[in-house]
Amino acid sequence: MVFLILVVVICSSWVEKEESDDAEPTSFFEDTWKKACDESSDDSYSEYTMVYKNTSYTYYDNVYSDSACSTASTTFRYTYTLAVGSDATMADGSTTATKITLTSVGVYVTPKSDA
Repeated sequence: MVFLILVVVICSSWVEKEESDDAEPTSFFEDTWKKACDESSDDSYSEYTMVYKNTSYTYYDNVYSDSACSTASTTFRYTYTLAVGSDATMADGSTTATKITLTSVGVYVTPKSDA
């Protein structure tokens, strides 16, 4: 029984070390937000998704030709790197903000066709 516990402890500490060695620096953003299908100003419909993961931010804008958002016409994908800076006190003296720098990596457009 003691041998089994020792093996589990050794293996779990090895796995934790592996994860921490390969992990990217994390930010305080780690989430996905999705906006439901909604009418756009040009009589099309769109939904978007924002994904924050470690030091990357990806914004997906899916454009549809119908109100059910079932007939896709174009997908836009914007990718960025995310750098979290230090906290700063704003001019009012009581509000604290954190500087965030986004750097564009790429913009990708995928038109959909009726195949």
